[in-house]
Amino acid sequence: MGNYDFDSAVIGGGSAGYATARTTAAAGKRTVIIEAGGELGGLCILRGCMPTKALLHAADVRHQARRSSIWGLKPDEVSFDFAEVMRRKAAMVEEFASYRRGQLQDGRFELIRALARFRDPHTLELDNGKAVTAEHIMISTGSRVAELPQPSLAKLG
Repeated sequence: MGNYDFDSAVIGGGSAGYATARTTAAAGKRTVIIEAGGELGGLCILRGCMPTKALLHAADVRHQARRSSIWGLKPDEVSFDFAEVMRRKAAMVEEFASYRRGQLQDGRFELIRALARFRDPHTLELDNGKAVTAEHIMISTGSRVAELPQPSLAKLG
């Protein structure tokens, strides 16, 4: 490993960062994830893929229930409770996020909660005043959610 603190450092603890750290740690490499976000889990779990899929599933269930008569089913009126759908989505997101937090903190690699900046190709300065060195550094800081230009959606929460 030379004179480095770690074989691999991963900046970002979202889905891609976790997958990178899991893979390098499984290969026997001393690995650290450095995550600056307020919440562990990453965009996909917290505000992207998972919440979106939960809402799409709710819409699909309603759609299937409304057209179930083609199978001889006669459901009562299918209503829609937006607040309840959003509560279910939040519960699912928390379940996924809790699972990911556990994965990030299970000891396979080190997790440092800090903002990282490159000092040189092998050194990261952290906003906690420390520095980390690694032979390999992966940047996995994700993306940002694009806001839709639809003012009425903001009112729905």
